[in-house]
Amino acid sequence: MFKGISRARPLLFPAISIAISVIGSIAVSRLENRIQKSEFDSAASNRVLAIVRDLELNVDLLRAVRGFAQASPSVNWRTLNRATCKTKRNCKRLSSEKT
Repeated sequence: MFKGISRARPLLFPAISIAISVIGSIAVSRLENRIQKSEFDSAASNRVLAIVRDLELNVDLLRAVRGFAQASPSVNWRTLNRATCKTKRNCKRLSSEKT
C-alpha cells in the first residue's frame, strides 16, 4: 500500500539533517555578521570621537590664541603667522590672506 514511503524513509533522516545544517549555518553566519558589524561600528565610533575631541581641543586653543591676540594691541598678525606656520606648506597663502 505505502511502498513508496518505505523506500523514501532511509532518505528522510539525511535530508532533515542537511536542512537543519543549512539553516544552522545560515543562522550562525548572520549572527557572526551582526557581531562583526557591531564591533566595527563601535571601533569606528571610538575613532570618530577621538578625532572630534582632538579637533575641539585645537579649536579651543585657536580661540585662546585669538583672544590673546585681540586683547593685546602689540600683537602683529604677520609675525604671528610666520611664527606659527614655519613648517607648513600653505604658510605663504595664510600669511598673505591675513595682513
